[in-house]
Amino acid sequence: MGRSAVTEIAFEQRLTLSTVAADKERILSSLSDGASVVIDLAAATEVDIAFIQLIEVARRSAPQLGASLSLASPAPGPVRDVLERGGFIAGGDPELLTFWLQEESGS
Repeated sequence: MGRSAVTEIAFEQRLTLSTVAADKERILSSLSDGASVVIDLAAATEVDIAFIQLIEVARRSAPQLGASLSLASPAPGPVRDVLERGGFIAGGDPELLTFWLQEESGS
């Protein structure tokens, strides 16, 4: 049978350097199963660059692990604020806009 498992990971309010080690373990264990992993950030209230970097590494590594990573919905306000301040979406990279903001690039 093909890969059909979907794993949803809902993160709590605080997504910072102090939580990134535990967050990493949750993501890696799901990706290592070759699942389609869906990240739910709706409850995020405090976010820093460490969490954004973790998700970016996971996003880029997922295909190499035979898995996929996506967001349940576009990045909520606190996440988007860090993306903007960190320059992740300022350049208009279609791949980043599609992943983080779920915006399709126009022609």
